[in-house]
Amino acid sequence: MKTKNFLLIGLSTFNQYLAKKLYSNGSNVIVIDKNKELIQAIKDEVSTAVLADITDLNVLNKFAKNFEGIILISLGNNFEKTVVTLFHLKKLELKNIYVKATNEEQAEILKLLGADEIIIPERDIALKLADSFLNPEIIETIKLSDKYKIIETTAPDYFIDKTLIELKIRNLYNINVIAIKKSDSNEIIISEIINYRFKNNDKIIALGSVENIKKFEDSF
Repeated sequence: MKTKNFLLIGLSTFNQYLAKKLYSNGSNVIVIDKNKELIQAIKDEVSTAVLADITDLNVLNKFAKNFEGIILISLGNNFEKTVVTLFHLKKLELKNIYVKATNEEQAEILKLLGADEIIIPERDIALKLADSFLNPEIIETIKLSDKYKIIETTAPDYFIDKTLIELKIRNLYNINVIAIKKSDSNEIIISEIINYRFKNNDKIIALGSVENIKKFEDSF
């Protein structure tokens, strides 16, 4: 498997957790921050820890120019520095730039400046927590875009002893069940799932539009 590359600009608490997790899973992780204590604390838990001021264009040219991987800017509450850093990265024609914002207004500005993805942790966690309260049977949700997502959920009671053909899930909700996780063995079935007869506590992984997934969830 090809090693994934990440450049994390700023050692906010968010980026510290992210850097350690990515590195522990075999990724190549470069972090840059001007705080000496933070760099010293994390240097043994990342690939490269750079003590430097990211507003220095020489630093950006050295570590970001021609970088192939994901770049994530997280500079705490310093929005002005976040904007300037994003501006210079876009001038280097870099892609896959993720930027942490604190509110929707900042997110809109960063999007206009060319950020590929905006992260608002408090909003994202709150929305995910709300989903878990509203739909406790949903185990996991992966948002693919504003329009599509994947969910993992325990098969509802009306699935038991039936097949996908009999249930007509695709016709009724216009979603695709792409895998089934058997409750008795945790075996994941991908091929020939349309003929599998569901058992109690089996799990399904389904793909569809946000609207259609919601209709399916409401059927439980």
